[in-house]
Amino acid sequence: MTNISTSGIGGYNFTSGTDVALPFDYGHTGKQDYIVCYRPGGRTIWMLNHSGALVTPSTFTPFFQSASGFAGYDLNSPRDRIIAFDYEHSRRTDYLLAYRPRDKAVYIIKNNTVFPNTNQGFTAVIQSHNGIGGFDVSTDYDRIAAFDYEHSGRLDYLVATRMGSKIVWILKNNNNGTFSPVFQSSNGIATDLFNINELGYDGVFAFDYDHSGKRDYLVCYSVQHGYVNFGQYVSTSYLGYIYVIGHDASGTFSTKIYLNYGLSFQGTGYSLFGQHVYVTPFDYEHSGKMDYLIVYRPGALGFNYIDILKNNNDGTVTTVYTGIGGWDLTQDADQIVAYDYEHSGKQDYLLITRAGSGFVTILKNRNGAFTQVF
Repeated sequence: MTNISTSGIGGYNFTSGTDVALPFDYGHTGKQDYIVCYRPGGRTIWMLNHSGALVTPSTFTPFFQSASGFAGYDLNSPRDRIIAFDYEHSRRTDYLLAYRPRDKAVYIIKNNTVFPNTNQGFTAVIQSHNGIGGFDVSTDYDRIAAFDYEHSGRLDYLVATRMGSKIVWILKNNNNGTFSPVFQSSNGIATDLFNINELGYDGVFAFDYDHSGKRDYLVCYSVQHGYVNFGQYVSTSYLGYIYVIGHDASGTFSTKIYLNYGLSFQGTGYSLFGQHVYVTPFDYEHSGKMDYLIVYRPGALGFNYIDILKNNNDGTVTTVYTGIGGWDLTQDADQIVAYDYEHSGKQDYLLITRAGSGFVTILKNRNGAFTQVF
């Protein structure tokens, strides 16, 4: 791929190994068409917009810049994480939830800017140093994700998990500055997937399994460590799994898709073996629905790949795209996230970053062929 930016994006340089990018509805439009760039441990956070998909070259502009955190959240720890969240039940993920595993810190932060006004700043509507909704966020393995629990089209619940412990909570916003659990388990959720201890990694995110436009299912995936010797398996005791899990009106969760990727370094399928393997949702068909899955493994070991999976609605998936997308994926720091580049309400572009190097690119899907737009 040519003309990849090596100086970051919109002035944000991506030269720190901790840099993260995520899409955000900064404009309260229901569109994930801004980019939040932040540096855990470095206190830096920027928010970028661009000139429009039809303008060449596309220019990204910072609408917010800070080198001291935001809304009282200092971003002073490398453990800091930020997600977008629908706090107002508005079908807009226009709040940011910042949290710090182990330290119990959870802030929910409102963007005060309403166009045509500019940069009215941010306010914390919740500031907690004791977790949220009873979930204490007291270990390094705690993670929080937004979820459409009510099948409403709103990502207004929180899923809190503790990797390696089987602990899963789902939290409801009580509209009075508090959250309460509607689901609590110390034995996983529809599976004991989370029982991998410190040897592996679990990920959870909301997903549109039934192509409804609602991210009211959960994708839970497990990646476990092991040892490799010249591409051959030394141990077969570590496996990788993807579950797609849904719940009925009674709140009972069940597995809709189960994929066991196992250890597959020889090219027969894809493997979730190794630390740096990720799964993320994507709007592959430009439908406004996040109903495809991207599975990718960055890294320089020669086992890097990207696959895009279609749900066949029968408990199986089909690979619709395979390869590395024109981006070499040779660094562990490579990250891929779906992004609404055209301000269309569809997260049908891929934003790819390489923290620590300044490399950033954005890819467009043209009938199964990905081309660079930035």
